[in-house]
Amino acid sequence: MALGMIGLALAQDRVPQPNPRGGVAKEKGKGGLIAPGGAAPPKKARRPAADPLAKNQQAQAVEWPFHFKLKLAAPDGQRLSASFYPSKLRSNAPVLLLLHEIGPGHSGKDFEEPIEDLWGQSLAEHLQEQEYAVLVLTLRGHGNAHNRELTAREWREMTADLQAAYLFLIDRHNRGELNVGKLGVIAIGQAANLAAIWAASGGAVSSEGRISDLQAMALLSPAEEVHGARLGPTIAQIAPRLPLLLIAGKKDADPVKAVQEVVERNRLSKVILFDTPLKATRLLTFYPKAASTVVKYFDDPVKFRTIEWEPRFLLTPVAYSDLELIAKNPPAANANPNPPAEEPKAKSASPAKKGGARKKGTEPKKGEEPKKEAEPKKGGEPGEPKKGGEPGR
Repeated sequence: MALGMIGLALAQDRVPQPNPRGGVAKEKGKGGLIAPGGAAPPKKARRPAADPLAKNQQAQAVEWPFHFKLKLAAPDGQRLSASFYPSKLRSNAPVLLLLHEIGPGHSGKDFEEPIEDLWGQSLAEHLQEQEYAVLVLTLRGHGNAHNRELTAREWREMTADLQAAYLFLIDRHNRGELNVGKLGVIAIGQAANLAAIWAASGGAVSSEGRISDLQAMALLSPAEEVHGARLGPTIAQIAPRLPLLLIAGKKDADPVKAVQEVVERNRLSKVILFDTPLKATRLLTFYPKAASTVVKYFDDPVKFRTIEWEPRFLLTPVAYSDLELIAKNPPAANANPNPPAEEPKAKSASPAKKGGARKKGTEPKKGEEPKKEAEPKKGGEPGEPKKGGEPGR
């Protein structure tokens, strides 16, 4: 219970301050984020815990599209870089978790690279345009500060990292920003093996008694074995109940061919072998129609699947920090032209003041004679209090 309360406290409100350079709002504390605009979530979607970016007026002014960068806390305290791309569909939005290839030089930034097959968009941007909510996770041991081979222990810990990413999505689900019941995964290389192991071990289950929220997975260039975990038995365990898309090039086709028969027993599953030496990330990025094939596959099992939104229990909230709001059209840049537009209005009011000073508009006051006529008042002529009477003659 104490751990649950601590986790819940970490998700409370600390409002991020706008960055004066525009386009980025940072939050160094723990907290949540909200997608500006879109349809209001159902009343039952509202969470008691405050959401810092809901109070951020800058976030409300940002033009679509935009996304958030943040750090997720893994169960062992390891901080994992992630990017969250909200959807305009909010509580009806399907969601995809993207897992990059495992190995030196790879990270979640792989999904930010432009792909010709997607009209020059990155996979993450394209999926957001297709109304998916997207979470890109940088796995432990990867990123700017890490370029090394993972140990067997770290490999096992990464399955817990995937569950932490899923719990983050539960938090966003409960805030009415997506429907976690329409969840899919795209995983590349050894991360495909990792995703399969996570699914086979009861991953994406929000609470006891529920079934997994996973509706489909696309696995590109999976390995035959990783740290003693063979692909065949894992696929055999999940293939009957989970739609799978397995893709590989001719140089790494053997692991996929070995499980093809088992996979294709599910009518919603597919195995595609491209005639190319490209594999993993390079296959997705450079081979014609590879990326669009992956995106299209999720239409039936995930995107257009009818699943009613309902709140979920979240007894172990995931702490996240270092929030950054990334937008192509920063609100600060859009707000700069407004102050100059208001200044002329203030100046235009000054002539009105001059016009309103009727003392200057009255002709008798311009000459010296009215001042001289003021002297007879001392003679006790109370009947001429108005100076306008004399000039009127």
